[in-house]
Amino acid sequence: MNEIVNALSLRTGRAARLVCLAPMIACGASKTADIILPVVVPVKSVSVAPPTLTLVVGANQQLVPTPKDSVGGPLTGRTVTYTTSAPAVATVSGTGLVTAVAVGASNVVVSSEGQGFVVPVTVSATPVAQVAVVPASVSIMAGTTQQLTVTTRDAGANVLTGRVVTFATNAPAVATVSLTGLITGVTAGAANITVSSEGINTPVPVTINPILAGTTTADPAALPNASGQIKNAVAYNALNIPAMAAGGSYIDPITGVKVWKVTSATVPVANTFTTHWYSDGPSQISREYSNKHTLWVQSTGGTIYFADFSRSGGLTNYRAAPAGTLMATFAKDPATPSIVYLAMSNNTLRRYDVATSAFADVAPFPATFNGNQWLANDMTDVHFIAIANGSTTDVIHYDRSTNTKTSKTFVGLDEPYLDKNGRYVMANTSLTTVSIWDLSNDGVTSLTAPGQAIFAHTGAARGYFLTSDVNTGSGKTPFWAVDPAAARAHSLISNLGGYYPDSHHSGQWVQSDFELGGNLKKQWVLRETYDFSFVGNGASGVAEGIALLTIDGLNFKLVAHHYSVKPPALAGPNFFYYSEPRTTISIDGKLIMFDSNMNNSTRVDVFLIEVPIR
Repeated sequence: MNEIVNALSLRTGRAARLVCLAPMIACGASKTADIILPVVVPVKSVSVAPPTLTLVVGANQQLVPTPKDSVGGPLTGRTVTYTTSAPAVATVSGTGLVTAVAVGASNVVVSSEGQGFVVPVTVSATPVAQVAVVPASVSIMAGTTQQLTVTTRDAGANVLTGRVVTFATNAPAVATVSLTGLITGVTAGAANITVSSEGINTPVPVTINPILAGTTTADPAALPNASGQIKNAVAYNALNIPAMAAGGSYIDPITGVKVWKVTSATVPVANTFTTHWYSDGPSQISREYSNKHTLWVQSTGGTIYFADFSRSGGLTNYRAAPAGTLMATFAKDPATPSIVYLAMSNNTLRRYDVATSAFADVAPFPATFNGNQWLANDMTDVHFIAIANGSTTDVIHYDRSTNTKTSKTFVGLDEPYLDKNGRYVMANTSLTTVSIWDLSNDGVTSLTAPGQAIFAHTGAARGYFLTSDVNTGSGKTPFWAVDPAAARAHSLISNLGGYYPDSHHSGQWVQSDFELGGNLKKQWVLRETYDFSFVGNGASGVAEGIALLTIDGLNFKLVAHHYSVKPPALAGPNFFYYSEPRTTISIDGKLIMFDSNMNNSTRVDVFLIEVPIR
């Protein structure tokens, strides 16, 4: 009987009334009964609000479905399901919440009782709201270059990656700009570079200064080729260098370059020895400004002292760094040649102008920065690294463009190095193994030294790390250039013999793309070797000497001999340790500084070489 009633209800769409017609039909106590059954109306269509969606990545939107009958009336209590055609672009929950995942298009299908509605979903990238450019203004000489570093951000100042950035100049006759933001000064004048991304524009004022009369550049080509020249100890000893006063000078007996004595037992302060830092930690000699350079050295107690130098006037104006200075590195940006960055004891990084002997902080400086060991900066003074204070394993990285700091822990850390392009950090975790930290994506990979090379006293040039093989039995020390961007490739620089067991390498001379013709293998880098036991063995190269060479292996020039002899350890730990020459070069390549125990005298002093100029 119920089946009959239900059939009637479904057919008519109205409640059925069942009447008992005969006694044999059991209808209950009465002869008739009314049974009211619910009406089940099928879903004939589904509407959804909103009918289309346009979202940015990370946003979400709730869909509101309405099942309807055949005449468009809304139906309630019906089951609704949701599916997406491209979950990698947009997902949808069981309750209809759509979430944008990645740029693209998807269709969300909303269904009920076999009826469906398609909601097209378009997902776009978070729009760029800010275009930050470092440096904010540029002042360079004609014929030189400046690289712009660009960071795109959203309305909340969050960094956006993968955005198209364009560069345009309003005065190409004064300054041009490449597709990657490299400004080249053409002639004296003013220009504006417009940096744009997604309709957001940032102007960069550019001043191109004329090439000054008398402006010079370093000229290593004027040095003799390195071909195994042995130091002339007799001629050197005749100069009586240990007794020479600070500020005195001599001519190197082999190469003829002029060498200045920077320190003594009483200069810059009474001390038992003076020294400078490792070559590819901080920059210790500024670019030339106002016809002079400024350099820094450390006294016995570790206090940093500045001194000015000019070829015509020698060494002058020795003065201590500001109180609280733990480490210093000169600005590499050619627009700020007299600026030095100071790591301070209050865990800040500050700007200091050695031309005025005053702090010159501009936003974001002073910056929070709790590191000082192996302090290093890149060629644009945007990236800074150091070993964290009180740590032996943590390398910290400060990004000036975003005013952010990150860190990585490297077990067995010895020496971290920053490539001058500011992308890679090489963390030396053993003599033959290092970790490469890619600052662009925060990834870390491992690298095993090629051949018999060791990663100690490694040089860091633009895009390359430089190291040497241990002695192979012939007295020659093969020289390696490691390119961290090319699948960690190693390139053996041939015919550049040298001497092991100890040497230092330096890429502190920063040469622009303009100077290099766009070929980073044309970079000049500094190297010295230190061990008397291999002198006179007939191998080509530099015997206990200081050399400049190009990464392509086509140039290898002897600069001078440092006359620092490896003393016995019993001579005293400081004398033994600081006797290593640890050469470093100025940012413009015109000066080289080194330590020397002056042919095994009783103290260590710092010396300065004039590189030939043109």
